[in-house]
Parts: sequence; structure tokens; C-alpha cells
Amino acid sequence: MRYDGEVSPRLASLAPLLLIACPAWVGAERPPPPEVAPAPIAARPPAPTEAAARRPDPKDRLSEPARTHLIALAHDPTSARGQALALALAEPGAPLTAGSPRALTALPLPRAPGRFRLVTAHAGQAAWAVASGDDGAFSVSRLELGGDATRSVAIGDVEPSALHGVGDVIFVGAGKRVGWIDFGEPSPTYQVAHERPEMLYKAYDLFVRAGDWLIAIDDEVTPIYADSFALDGAAHPAHKASWELPGVINGHYHAGALARTEAADGTLYLLASYGIMDGWGQDLVALSVVGDRLRVPRGLVVNSAASSEPPVLEEHVSRETGQPEKLVAGTTFTEWPSVSFYPGTDRIPSWLLAPAGERGLLLIPDRFTPQTLANAVALGAPCLDVIVSDERVFALVGGDAPAVLELERGGEALRERARTPLDRVYDRFVR
Repeated sequence: MRYDGEVSPRLASLAPLLLIACPAWVGAERPPPPEVAPAPIAARPPAPTEAAARRPDPKDRLSEPARTHLIALAHDPTSARGQALALALAEPGAPLTAGSPRALTALPLPRAPGRFRLVTAHAGQAAWAVASGDDGAFSVSRLELGGDATRSVAIGDVEPSALHGVGDVIFVGAGKRVGWIDFGEPSPTYQVAHERPEMLYKAYDLFVRAGDWLIAIDDEVTPIYADSFALDGAAHPAHKASWELPGVINGHYHAGALARTEAADGTLYLLASYGIMDGWGQDLVALSVVGDRLRVPRGLVVNSAASSEPPVLEEHVSRETGQPEKLVAGTTFTEWPSVSFYPGTDRIPSWLLAPAGERGLLLIPDRFTPQTLANAVALGAPCLDVIVSDERVFALVGGDAPAVLELERGGEALRERARTPLDRVYDRFVR
């Protein structure tokens, strides 16, 4: 049996493949004294602005502003162009206000001719970030919602593969480096927070965060690396720990969530997709972190056998029959593009929320086992993405009536509270 805790025969059959290395985103100016010539304007320091006066103190604890906007993204991976739509939040239960769609240029994937990706980040306020460039010259631009104002910072010759925003700060995954840019500074620059010299032919592709705890993840090819950072009051990073994550046979981690209990304690939830000789599927794994130390059995491979410690929840489709062998909900396999942690209370359990297309929105108990089943919430259209922010839940749905739905708890499920129709189908939210 595949789920009896013994080593799966598919791992044994794939042993030769594991030996193959695969390379894997302000007032009038005062006149100067007569005896002193005025300094050239370019050399003068910029006058302090009101925004600079409100800059957070690094000695304080990180305090994030409340979310004011969502951004929905539409992009076909075979196209060099995409589209973004900003939506201003209203009071809970009220429809959102959509802005004008904005066209974007995607980055070509270096090892996949004819394929493109949009590398973006949004912290939830009235600005967001987009990576651009080619031919060894890349930059990150901060875009203002509802206007044309931009600020761009060069980051060098390594293509960025992931961005993540916290207030004015944008974190950048570029090759073996995790960098950051503070766009709140008068003259923002790209700085390197951490570099792994041993990381070759792959990059930090995924960020997950809970408050002032940030984790950067290299998502594929064993060993899979991850690094933990603490953010100060200005969201500037300090590297705290380096980890190796459990392997994935012919797969990669593409989404994650972090549930925090103490400063450096919590559970890192990671979602992996894979395709192997006997089929394909996806795995959700819960990794314990205590004191910034990852508590994982050495040599664990999440899709090699059923695992209860750490727990791995798997969906698998047989390559021979094309039919699902294991699902947590429904009768048809659909991919989960993201996973979000929805905190509970003393009386209500916490959930992991996974958009599952035609199966709806899956509600998975945060303390799952390999045998756990999910509660599938039908939203009347395919659920394409979900985001949890400030205890509010927003789902992106497609189909013939694309929309953003605000959801609220209703017993053991979620129910619709407000609906905002969209002009077209959008694929995901910008995080």
C-alpha cells in the first residue's frame, strides 16, 4: 500500500534519477554668505520630507499599516505582457472599488524559451513593486497605485525570481542572494542581506512571513535551502538561521504560510507539486520551528512515503489510469496554487485555506494528518486564489462571472459577505 508508512516503491524505482543533478526570481532658499560659493545642487542633501519625518525607528518593533488595497494579476505564461488591477478596500462587507487596469511587461524565463513570468510584490498599501530588465541588467520599480509615479533601483546582473513587500521595504530573491531595498529612504539602494556561496544554478523563489519573521526559500533541487530573518522596526533584515528543507522527488515548493507562536517558534507550511513515474500530485507539509531551528528528520523526502511526523497531506493521480488515488476533497484532482493560514480562537480552530479551482476553496485543519479530509466551500465559480489579511478573507474566482469575494466564518465553513465583479478573469493576487 502507498500510505502504510513504508517506503514507497516509486522512490526505489526512481533511485537512479536522484543521482542526476538538475539545474533548476520647502521655503525660500536662504542666500549663501558672500564669501562662500553655493554648493552644486546635485551635491546638496535632499530636504527632509514629511514622509521621512514619519520613518519608523529600527529600534522599535515592526508595526505594519492596515491593508488598504488588493491587486489582482492576469498573465498567460506564454505571453510577454500581463495586466494588473488595483482594488481599494472598503468597510468589511462592502464591495471593493476597482481602479483602471495596468499593463505590465513580464520577464522571460532564461531556461524556457517562449515562457515568461511576472515578478511582483504588494504589501497591501497604495504602492507595489515589479521587477524588470534583461541582458544582465535588472531593476525593481516601485509603482504608485492610481498614478504614473515610479522609482527604480538597479539590482545587478542576476535576474530576480521573487519579491516580497513589508511597508516601504521590498525583499528580492536573486540567485543565491536575498537582498532588500528601502524605498522610504531619500536615495534607495539595493543591499544584500544574505548570500549562500554553495547555491548553484538555482535561486530564492519564495518568501513567507509572519510579522517581523521572514523566511526565504530556494524551492527546488536537493538540497533545498531556506534562511530565516528577523526584521527590525524599519523592516530591515538580520539573518538568523540557515536550514535545509525536506526534499521533493522531481518537484518543488511553490507556496507556503507561516503560523507563529513565539519570536522564532512556529509552523512553516509548505506546498509542493511533483510529477514522477507513477503519477503526479501535490503535498502539504507542516514543519516545526523551535528557537529558529528546523525540527525535521534528516533525509526526509515529502513525497516518498506517508509521513506523520512531520505530517504530510498528499493528493496523488495515477499515471497509468489518469484517475486520482487520493484526494482530500471532491472527486477530481485540481492544483492548489497557494496556501494561507487563517488563525482561529480559543474556541474556533485555525485553518489552512487552499484555492482548488472547480473544487472551490478547501478548508484544511492546521493540525492535519496524512488521513485528514478538507471541507470544500463552493463559491459558485472556480476558486483561483485566496488571501488572508487583517483577519479578513478575500477569494478570487473566475468562470463566467469573475469576482473578488469577501468571506466570513459561518460555523465550520466560510460564507460570502460581499462580491465585487471584475472586468475579466484574473489569475492570482499579488503578495
